[in-house]
Amino acid sequence: YGLWDFRKFLLNNEERSSSHTLRSAFSQWFSYRAMQYVSGRARGMLELECKEAGKMNERFLLEILRYQRSTDYVRSYGLQSVRSREEFRQAHPITDYNHYIPYINRLLQSKAAQGILTAQEPWMIAETSGVSGAPRLLPITTKLRQLYNYEGIVGSFSELFKTFPQCLNLRKTLRI
Repeated sequence: YGLWDFRKFLLNNEERSSSHTLRSAFSQWFSYRAMQYVSGRARGMLELECKEAGKMNERFLLEILRYQRSTDYVRSYGLQSVRSREEFRQAHPITDYNHYIPYINRLLQSKAAQGILTAQEPWMIAETSGVSGAPRLLPITTKLRQLYNYEGIVGSFSELFKTFPQCLNLRKTLRI
């Protein structure tokens, strides 16, 4: 996409809100193009990862363990030396939420929550909606939030742009 694309948007009154200034139109056009590029890359990475899901899941698990190796939780199960998914299965039991309650309680009561369940200080403690039972508390770190935003949300914009190309127009509202 180049400036010609922007000029085409400016000249086409059907695709541009009459309340746009030149600056606001360019800002919106540039933001959409940047999001289109970034979301396309995120979507491409997801598609590549899906082709080798088992390998990618193991790599992700080992990254998490490496990053969290100094936490009380990882140390309590001796997970800092785990080198494969199979070693993890042998060292760590299958768990449910109740397994984590003592750690979450310690985290809530501690002035320094860093190092109990997460290597990073929790950015927030989220509460689930409780649709499938009682609401549950989850520590959310900035690293987790960034991962979710990029891989979860940004990647989905690629599909939005493909399915509804009219959302890339310069109107203030989308008409489908």
